[in-house]
Amino acid sequence: QSPLCTVLPNQPFVAMGGAASTAGAVAAGVGKMKEGELKEVVKALDKKTLATLHKVVVEVADGSKAENEAATKKKIEADPEIGKKLAKAIEEATQMRRAPFTWTAEFVPNVLNEAGLRGHCPDSVDGKSLVLDDVFKGEDAEKWETVMKVVAFRWLGDQVTAEKAFDPPDAVCEHYPMKWEPARVNQFLAKLSLPEWGIDGKTLVKMLQEDHYSEVHKEQLSKGLKEETVFFFKDVAKLM
Repeated sequence: QSPLCTVLPNQPFVAMGGAASTAGAVAAGVGKMKEGELKEVVKALDKKTLATLHKVVVEVADGSKAENEAATKKKIEADPEIGKKLAKAIEEATQMRRAPFTWTAEFVPNVLNEAGLRGHCPDSVDGKSLVLDDVFKGEDAEKWETVMKVVAFRWLGDQVTAEKAFDPPDAVCEHYPMKWEPARVNQFLAKLSLPEWGIDGKTLVKMLQEDHYSEVHKEQLSKGLKEETVFFFKDVAKLM
């Protein structure tokens, strides 16, 4: 059965409104644009502004890539066995079929077929590549990003009810809600402009699955947890 089964119709991706700053407001608006819309905005810029924008984008992208590579290297140096520990945790967990980083190249077409993306990337692509690489372009990339967030959210719910939830090394768990202590949950809630609730990550996810929150809070939490879990998928995939 495909990991997307019954997910897309029932777990829509919901954008969170509001922004804490001018930069945040601009970023939120840009983030909602499709590639064609972004191109029209860029075309309207004068050459000087366009050159400045290009310089800034390259610097930020290169900086983020370097920071991510350095963080991954640091984790491996701190624990050379971390890859083996992850493999063991994956093997022991009982609800992992929705974890993209475990998908084989033979299994991926099942997912892409349901997502309407079959044939839009090389047949040799496996789940790890889907998580880490820019496999899709343009509107396909936007569609896959949404699909992965929905799959991530459903996988997170699987861990709540799993006989044995995925339990990776702590060094990988910065973005794994199921392992968050109350302090980390409070940090997450603060980003959403929500008050501290004094609960751990597993309780946060469980209460969301059981529909204990208001509609507004559900939208905010769902969006935030989707994004955090996708970050977690990337952290795991880099170390496999």
